[in-house]
Amino acid sequence: MLAQLRKLESKLKDIVMDSIAKYIDEKRDVAYLIGQDKAREQEQTKFVTNLLEKLSLSVEQIADITGVSVEFVKNIKQKLTADK
Repeated sequence: MLAQLRKLESKLKDIVMDSIAKYIDEKRDVAYLIGQDKAREQEQTKFVTNLLEKLSLSVEQIADITGVSVEFVKNIKQKLTADK
C-alpha cells in the first residue's frame, strides 16, 4: 500500500510540475538569476587568476582581455598575494 502511495505521489508531483512549467520562466526566476551570476563570477575569477599566475600581463591588460573591471582584477591579485 505504501509503495503504491509513493508511486502515486511521484506521479502527482510530475503532473503538477508539468502543468505549472508553462507559466514559469526560469530566466525570470530570482534564484536562477543569482545562481547564474555566481557561476559567471566564479568563471571570471578562475580566468583572471590563471592569467595573473601564468602570464606577465598588467592588471589593465587582464581586465581588458577578460571583460571585467580593473578593480575586480586588483581584488583577485590582492587575495592571491595574501594567500602566499
